[in-house]
Amino acid sequence: MKKRFLLRILAVFCVMALTMLVFRRIFPEGEMLPAMQQLDPGLEIRQYDFLTSIFNTDCRLSLFGTRQQVHTAYRRVSEELFRLHNALNRFNRQSEVSRFNATPADTPFPCSPQLWRAFETAEKAYQETDGAFDITIGPLMAFWKKHATDAEIPQEELASIRQHVGFSLLKLDAAAHSVTKLANGLQVDFGGLAKGLALDIARETLQAEGVENCYLDFGGNTYQNLPQDHPYRDLCAIKDLRPLPDGSFPSAPRCTLQNAERRFLGTSANSYRAISKDDAKPVGHILDPQTGMPVAPAYISLTAIADTGWRSDAFSTAVFAKGAPLARIITAAHPACAFIFLPQTDAAPEIIGDARLQNSSSINP
Repeated sequence: MKKRFLLRILAVFCVMALTMLVFRRIFPEGEMLPAMQQLDPGLEIRQYDFLTSIFNTDCRLSLFGTRQQVHTAYRRVSEELFRLHNALNRFNRQSEVSRFNATPADTPFPCSPQLWRAFETAEKAYQETDGAFDITIGPLMAFWKKHATDAEIPQEELASIRQHVGFSLLKLDAAAHSVTKLANGLQVDFGGLAKGLALDIARETLQAEGVENCYLDFGGNTYQNLPQDHPYRDLCAIKDLRPLPDGSFPSAPRCTLQNAERRFLGTSANSYRAISKDDAKPVGHILDPQTGMPVAPAYISLTAIADTGWRSDAFSTAVFAKGAPLARIITAAHPACAFIFLPQTDAAPEIIGDARLQNSSSINP
């Protein structure tokens, strides 16, 4: 009898420990930005830091407000982000995008609100980049993963695959919120758009919950609207993505953007997630959908600054592929956008649009 009683007590403690572990995972409070523990003692406003993960990416959120307000807002954000994740995660065969990719041509596919928003946004990105950003590059990605290290690239196979790539092969029905493939073999991949779209959804949800001041970092795609007296107000670090000999990256930032407030940043570089890391024939993961070829520009990274998260994400990919001419076209159409090209060397960055840098290695939010 005593043994059974002790086992029950042990079981209760185990459940309590597991509950606390889960709670700390959902609501970790660390110091991702400089500690501002008490911004307004009268209102008990302070900074709360959270960590979650979507699209196999760590997402850091620093939110400012009362504890109840911030935690309620974070729960809402988490719900919205996981809905987006479940819709766009192509590595899950049961996800919406996987089911869409498995759907034959000429078959309308009804979309959830999350997937429909992603398709509508991808169409805008395609139009605003003159076709340089295209979510239908899935077959090209598969081709290069297969042939990246080949001595000779099978050009006929590449030409055949390119017949199944192009946003014009998708038909969007705004009334029915459905999307139809116009050719078999077409596969979509929202990898160059998903994190930026997640930033937009997170900011909208926070604002709806009354949380205006925040710093969001979704795998290097960032947005900030910091309190007036915050030490990083208006400053945002841009990483140095030149790999060190051991494959890591420098801890100090490459440069610091001075006019960062209420702006979204997205950075593209071939040094992350390369298709092939063969020294003799490296192949980056960013492809030009219009040529079907991997791009290897002279700059190490390209940072896009924009008024929305999806633009910063999609524009960074498109301009990394097409370079300064496309950047100038975009900034002419969207004055809120800017681009920072970081060269392989220590030479000064090339800046197109409204971006102001300071020479500093001390800012690293």
